[in-house]
Amino acid sequence: MSFSKEHFQSIFEEKEDQELLNVLDLKEEYQPEAVEVATEFLHSRGWSDERIEEALFSRSQEREKEAALAAKKKEVDHAHRFQQKLDTLDAPDEEIQVGLSPRTFYCILGLSAIWWMLCCYWMYMSFIQIEIFPFSEWSVEGKTNILMVLGIPVASILFWKKNRISWFIFASYFFLKTLASVFSIGLSIRYLILDFLSINPQFLINIFIYNGIPIAITILLVSGRTRQFFSIKNSHLIIPIAIALGLTGLQLFQSFSTSGYSDFQF
Repeated sequence: MSFSKEHFQSIFEEKEDQELLNVLDLKEEYQPEAVEVATEFLHSRGWSDERIEEALFSRSQEREKEAALAAKKKEVDHAHRFQQKLDTLDAPDEEIQVGLSPRTFYCILGLSAIWWMLCCYWMYMSFIQIEIFPFSEWSVEGKTNILMVLGIPVASILFWKKNRISWFIFASYFFLKTLASVFSIGLSIRYLILDFLSINPQFLINIFIYNGIPIAITILLVSGRTRQFFSIKNSHLIIPIAIALGLTGLQLFQSFSTSGYSDFQF
């Protein structure tokens, strides 16, 4: 909508000098008639063209300074936020508390406790049912299991205290049991296919417990949040995997090279 010159004269007559300078400073936003009337009023109040230009130039300089300060403030805020992120990365303990949920933490401890009790039971039954051989003549799996019967409580205490060594102890052992579980599941599936009708529920329950608990613990241990909790990098996974593969290789070598003793096959 366009207004007449007389309209702007009636409006600008009561304006202060600085308000009239605002019109000239932002003349792109006003009609030419408004700019002309503002200039006339300033002239009538003793403002020369040079003085008007100086005032407009000063305003322009102030805007540039304000823009520079705003840009500097934005840059400082960005640098501050970036530094906060770096500080967060340098303080893993704070992220650890957020990274692992209590449910996962207690689930690992609970499943480990159940597995430990099952191991104690199987060990007790083995002592009752078979002849006791010297420890040096036990199979690799038997030695590993008896050591973990003693080691799981210690590892659980370290795990409770958030000691990363406990992660390596648990991971090495349950990686080993997971490899055995995968092999056992394969044999069980083959048995189910060949003799499905003779399968009883107790067999399926034993398979689920024997293989499910180690696999579940292993999945929880290698999850991103658990590894973040203990500051475990991807490269650190090589250690428990190498230990598990090495012990598996020893078991297979012992099985093929000699009859050995399978007194602790749990």
